[in-house]
Amino acid sequence: MLVLYGRSAEISALDEVIARARDGSGGAVVVRGEAGAGKTALLD
Repeated sequence: MLVLYGRSAEISALDEVIARARDGSGGAVVVRGEAGAGKTALLD
């Protein structure tokens, strides 16, 4: 299990969008930031 320290708000937001998608609602997420900020790890 991967633990991303200090990313609980971002993980919660992604979990919410995914839950809504499973219920049939659309949504979008923009993940942006500096190189090496952990964007890929967050989405994994």
